[in-house]
Amino acid sequence: MRYLTARKRAEGRGAAGSATEHHWSMTISSVGLAFLVPSWLYVFGSALGESRTVVLETFARPFPAIVTALVLVVGMRLGCLNHALLTAEAIAARG
Repeated sequence: MRYLTARKRAEGRGAAGSATEHHWSMTISSVGLAFLVPSWLYVFGSALGESRTVVLETFARPFPAIVTALVLVVGMRLGCLNHALLTAEAIAARG
């Protein structure tokens, strides 16, 4: 006889068994990107249409370089890297 209801047994598991952790990581990443993307758009927009030397000078400074790196890394993690990890997990689950 089971004393836990079906809802209580399924709580926090989700389809992959780790829905809560995945939800929190996606929430934190999206909040971080909400602050990073406007900063990156400002930096990128100011360098858009300039000569190569001006663009290199812009991205040689620490703030634009760090913001660009963070946007690329976090965005890639949310996009194609996350897709690749989910695909690998699905292949491994099928055996």
